[in-house]
Amino acid sequence: MYYLIFLGGVILGTILTNALFYMKCGRGYFTVIPYDEDDTGFYKVNIRIPSDQDLLKKDKIILAKENSQD
Repeated sequence: MYYLIFLGGVILGTILTNALFYMKCGRGYFTVIPYDEDDTGFYKVNIRIPSDQDLLKKDKIILAKENSQD
């Protein structure tokens, strides 16, 4: 019985944490592009954040890598 109560608490805590995290974070995308053709190890990082978010009220921005055609 104690294991079921513990498991229920873990599941409920995970759901609440994810909900709060979703409300406090903005979402965006990034791409990585080589800086030059000589394979020097330098890259440009382009960031795209959709404008439908109120970023002034967000604490963090989560960036996900955008699929590129390269």
